[in-house]
Amino acid sequence: MNHIDTQHQILKQLFKNSAEISQLKNNSPLFRNKLLNTPFTFKNKSQENYIKWILNKTHFQFFLMPLEKNGIITLVKHNFNSLVGLRFCDDLTPITKKIFDKKYGYAVEVVYLHSFKKGEGSNILRELDNLMIKIEIPLVLYTEKKDLIRFYEERGFVNYGIQGDNKEYLMIKFP
Repeated sequence: MNHIDTQHQILKQLFKNSAEISQLKNNSPLFRNKLLNTPFTFKNKSQENYIKWILNKTHFQFFLMPLEKNGIITLVKHNFNSLVGLRFCDDLTPITKKIFDKKYGYAVEVVYLHSFKKGEGSNILRELDNLMIKIEIPLVLYTEKKDLIRFYEERGFVNYGIQGDNKEYLMIKFP
């Protein structure tokens, strides 16, 4: 079992635990307020709009999990059928810089996406499409699973082959 499959199974069990669900529901507003009250120094309008989008979505559609030190923001759908981890990237890899060809200096990385019910992953990707269009920067993700390449390609991502540190496939969607 690869890292993503292990993570998926852990999260699936977590969301079956009523105490964990209750804790997430209760703590999400606290995490949202912490994000809201964090004094950001935005490097650009896209980054500012990214945080505004997160705050808007966590107001009525997603629960916010604790913020991770590496900049990953995890959003859990209110129905607990899916979650996504996102990171605003202003430090692009050399291959991503080459692909962007100076058209973009930033991206939103989809660090992980877990769906526990058919169609939920696609729903989250549609939400991310709206984010991408709003802030006018690409979505980037890496997948270690070959069977997910087609899924992402059907949703507009382009496969740039094995480019990740752990032999993952680089997938990019442009606005």
